[in-house]
Amino acid sequence: MKLALNKWATPLLMLGIGALAFSLWHRWLDHDEAMLGEHSYWFLKLGYYRSVLHEQLPNNWAVIQYSTHKFFVLLGSLSVAIFGWSIEALRIIPFIFSVNLLLILYKYSKKYATIDVSLMSRWVLIVMIFQAMFFAAFIRYRPETMLMTLGLLNFILLERYLTAGKIKFLIGAGVLGGLALFTHLNASAYVGATGLILLAQRKVIPAAIYGVVAALFGALYLHNMIAPDEFQAFLIQYRANPNLSDADWHWYSPIVKMLSEHLRFFHSPREIATSLLAIISLIGSWQWIKKEMKLLLSYLLLTILILGALSRQTPIYYLIYLPYLAVIIAAHLSRFERLTKFWKYLTVTCVVAFVIAESVYNVQLIQRRSNTAARTQEMADQIPPGSKVLAPLGFLFNALDQGYEIRSFKAFKFHIRNYDQYEDSYEGMVSFLNDSNNDFIILDHIRGNQDAFRDYRDPSLLEKGDRVGQYSVTKVFDDWTLLARVH
Repeated sequence: MKLALNKWATPLLMLGIGALAFSLWHRWLDHDEAMLGEHSYWFLKLGYYRSVLHEQLPNNWAVIQYSTHKFFVLLGSLSVAIFGWSIEALRIIPFIFSVNLLLILYKYSKKYATIDVSLMSRWVLIVMIFQAMFFAAFIRYRPETMLMTLGLLNFILLERYLTAGKIKFLIGAGVLGGLALFTHLNASAYVGATGLILLAQRKVIPAAIYGVVAALFGALYLHNMIAPDEFQAFLIQYRANPNLSDADWHWYSPIVKMLSEHLRFFHSPREIATSLLAIISLIGSWQWIKKEMKLLLSYLLLTILILGALSRQTPIYYLIYLPYLAVIIAAHLSRFERLTKFWKYLTVTCVVAFVIAESVYNVQLIQRRSNTAARTQEMADQIPPGSKVLAPLGFLFNALDQGYEIRSFKAFKFHIRNYDQYEDSYEGMVSFLNDSNNDFIILDHIRGNQDAFRDYRDPSLLEKGDRVGQYSVTKVFDDWTLLARVH
């Protein structure tokens, strides 16, 4: 039987684009979108970052927050200033970067084409669009697609500098690397990889120039901590970051994290399917790839090692590697006709597994479609404006602009993970609620929206008049329940 994998490239690409476009309307709201969206909102309103969602944390995030994904958040503030407060206004930012990332990859990947230029570009788009983490991130209000775009452009300009020797490419790479740092501190991996590549090629002065330019633009991250006391406050707050733990602060922590970085590639079927296809591509086309993609492989490997040493095992950071993995996979697939029979069958098996595994996640995301603004308005209609409300994070859109003070169960999750004020139990959660001084509590029945309460008690089983600490159920709706504080 003759295997003709490449004839499926165009149908798969059309299917992927269609599914992606279909998924955009009323996308399910991710928790991080609400938290970063709140940062954008308060910076636009007050000129500094804060997070009232985390009202009860001892690190003062509710008053002022010194660290966030700043360049990305500032672009979100700009979009809200233009289009008004909504999740759609915020999602414009990742959408723009996602589209540009695909266009850049489409054009850049053509340089590695061996037979059919368009075939190489089609496969790189297929890998990107089908990959479930990128599919979800396409309009997700998080900085990954922006970071991926800046990191890829940094690499492309580095490559052009090493080829042409023109200083403008080196400075351009430094600017993009610095802006990536301004976007997300994980960009240290891109900047570090670039510097090490230059040093490895004995380009000490260019490495210094790149480092200075990247540092100057990366220093924009300090824009909200100019005074010495502000920087000291940032260090104290960052040390108390509830996303981190004591294990992150030992001298040997970077070594331990680097040695376990391979786990990020096999965290779930999403990553496993992609990583296995990349591994098969590397082995199956190794002689060609090591010759034609030497710089890309070096950049990817150094990025993996540095990010592994500096970051937590957060699955979403896998996206930082995805553009380079996609190019490697596409190069292998576009050379399909030159492979031996064994590698053809193994490649087809991995491609089928990749498409199926990623599609399962993508379909699940589409099925979770929800009109967040409509649900929020239904909830807000039952609560007086200006009230203090502990609510699902989707309530921010668009109740935050209606004068509500909105808190989140996420603060309780941070408490039980990092502090010892409340125990990890229903009683501990009730104590947290009693101390919260909220006027109302909204309990969402939909799984995934507010699981911090569901972990201890099913909110859909509460009836009118039932008590949860100092709060009483006042109204029960089809998919949410309202509680009011009993005075």
